[in-house]
Amino acid sequence: MKSKKLIWAFVIGVLAYFIGLVFEKQITMFVVGLRFPLLDYLLTWVTHAGSVFVVFIFMSTLFLWEERKREWIPTLWTTFAVTIGLVYLIKILIVKGRPFEVLDIAVLTKTNMSSIISGHAAIAFSAVPLLDREFRRLKWFWVCFAFLVAFSRVYVGAHYIGDVILGGVVGFSIGVLFVYIESKYKIFKKNDNKIRA
Repeated sequence: MKSKKLIWAFVIGVLAYFIGLVFEKQITMFVVGLRFPLLDYLLTWVTHAGSVFVVFIFMSTLFLWEERKREWIPTLWTTFAVTIGLVYLIKILIVKGRPFEVLDIAVLTKTNMSSIISGHAAIAFSAVPLLDREFRRLKWFWVCFAFLVAFSRVYVGAHYIGDVILGGVVGFSIGVLFVYIESKYKIFKKNDNKIRA
């Protein structure tokens, strides 16, 4: 991605986060008000399909599919590991009640950790920069999937809008960082100049 686009994406994400914080309860109540049985079923499935494990398996399989792209798997895994680690560190350091605990709404998917940042959104968005580099045709499909995962987390009552926006910004930023590091320093690439015995 071009640096101007990255800067704009980051600025828009940060602005959306702060706007989301101001109106988080109203937006959450509006999204929860959209509930009906078929949408409950679909978005509960999406929120589980957006779990770290499913995203990890899907993305790894995608990169294993084509031999030339396999060299990016360590970058993908490192991106996921750092994203997960940072998200859970933030959750431990900053405690924030989840919407189903604070607001009077029914929960469709219950979890016990802090609401401050959405791990689902962070993981889904962390893959976007790598897909933009290696699978451009799939990038927009994945961006739509990541937004749907983020929306599903608000819909099921697990997060506020600010939590999923923050998760998206953090995940995307980590993805950009590791694509940049690997592109510039090639820390995971095999050294083709090794002396062969």
